[in-house]
Amino acid sequence: MQNTAILPLFYLPPVGYFSLLQKLGEDFLIEKHEHLAKQTYRNRASIYSPNGKLDITVPVVKGSKTHTQMKDVRISYDFKWQRLHWMSLESCYRSSAYFEFYEDELSRFYNQKFEFLFDYNLELVEWLSKS
Repeated sequence: MQNTAILPLFYLPPVGYFSLLQKLGEDFLIEKHEHLAKQTYRNRASIYSPNGKLDITVPVVKGSKTHTQMKDVRISYDFKWQRLHWMSLESCYRSSAYFEFYEDELSRFYNQKFEFLFDYNLELVEWLSKS
């Protein structure tokens, strides 16, 4: 019997996550039935700005007091977090090599609205994996 890794899905995961994905090849599954734990990288990321580490968060709709499965967590659009994230990414990485090459495709994730956090993270990680 073959061993298969079960991995969580993160918002803008660190480079080590992609190294692990590459090492595993196709021997992994993405967990979508886990419960969303607060203060995890499921909806948070850290980017590096000229002033140091900058934490950004995708806001989620508050659910009932019962645990919500990742596949059912909805993204909140009560404020313009996508614009804030995009402006942060632009100001931090605009002068980086190749930013202009990826900019058009990456901006889609900050202009298009996704209903579920899992779908958003999955599409983003799939795009980052092939880029």
